[in-house]
Amino acid sequence: VADILLAATHDPNENIRYWAVEGLAYLAVDAAIQPLLDIFHDDPLPMIRERAACGLSQSGMFSATQRRTAVPTLLRYADDGALDQQTQGWVFHALRDITGQTLPRDAHTWREWYRTQH
Repeated sequence: VADILLAATHDPNENIRYWAVEGLAYLAVDAAIQPLLDIFHDDPLPMIRERAACGLSQSGMFSATQRRTAVPTLLRYADDGALDQQTQGWVFHALRDITGQTLPRDAHTWREWYRTQH
């Protein structure tokens, strides 16, 4: 199932990509985490990027441990100039959902907090 869904995340049809992202979030296998992060960063459609972020952070079936593995990548995305403002906002929303922290929308603050946790 994971292979089928992963292949569908590259489909030119946005509806197929959307539902593939949803499927990966509900499948909740470790192998889906990095592809969802990549989709969150790179998919051209905001609604698909948002679903990838939500699937990783709250609406999918990933365990808390699985979700936390996404934090280092999300921290890299926090001040990535290639991301638009909306997507960067979703980065901080995902970080808050995953960690339970209510830090400001500031990449440095999040990185310092994370550094003290490890």
